Amino acid sequence: MPLTPAICTQCNSAIQVDSDKEAGVCSSCGTAFVVEKAINNYIVNGQDFDALLTNANVFLDLKDFEKAQNIFDDITTRYPSKAIGWWGLLQCLTLNFTECDSDNQASAALYYERTIKFATDEESVQFAETFENFLSLQSEQEKAFAAAEQAKINATNNIIFNINVLEKQRMEKRLAYSKKLLSPILPIILSIIFALIIHYVILVVGVFFLVFYIHQKSAKKRLYTQIMQLDTEIYSLKKQQENL
Repeated sequence: MPLTPAICTQCNSAIQVDSDKEAGVCSSCGTAFVVEKAINNYIVNGQDFDALLTNANVFLDLKDFEKAQNIFDDITTRYPSKAIGWWGLLQCLTLNFTECDSDNQASAALYYERTIKFATDEESVQFAETFENFLSLQSEQEKAFAAAEQAKINATNNIIFNINVLEKQRMEKRLAYSKKLLSPILPIILSIIFALIIHYVILVVGVFFLVFYIHQKSAKKRLYTQIMQLDTEIYSLKKQQENL
């Protein structure tokens, strides 16, 4: 009973069928299929798979990872049991194993897991070695990036420190220059201020004595007026007494 290669019309898994039979059941998804259609599916899609894979690898060589990823997405949709399709997605995600953002690490782990799941033992060894080398490189890159970031922070802190030192020195120089500039003028300024204070004190004392003098003169004038009024009253009283 010769077995013929075929592709399940439901899940696109690679299967072996008895060409003498009319129907069969997929060993991967358990769906019944018509043998003739499954064989034709292999003839058409099997050739299509090779063409898709060739095109995807061409785009990988050209570093056009977006177009390569689109083809590998098509491959994993139509041929989910092909390990090379998931491996291709992993290549695109990591830019052919050169870098991987932290946001894509979960997807990378999923693609690698599915690659190993559907790969042969020999393929698994090769895939695992390549992926482990990439993880080691990624770890070294992360350490180098962290060291570069720390160096950048240190350089920034040094610049800020130097700016503060220069600013302090500039202020000290300005203060020293101001003192040097004012040193011959300061005694003169102090003398002028002292003279102004003395002048102000003399002016205040003079005003005080002037006010005091005016007040005393006004008081004497009031007292003289009162005496004159008393004299007038006394004279009037004497006149009244004489008339009596």
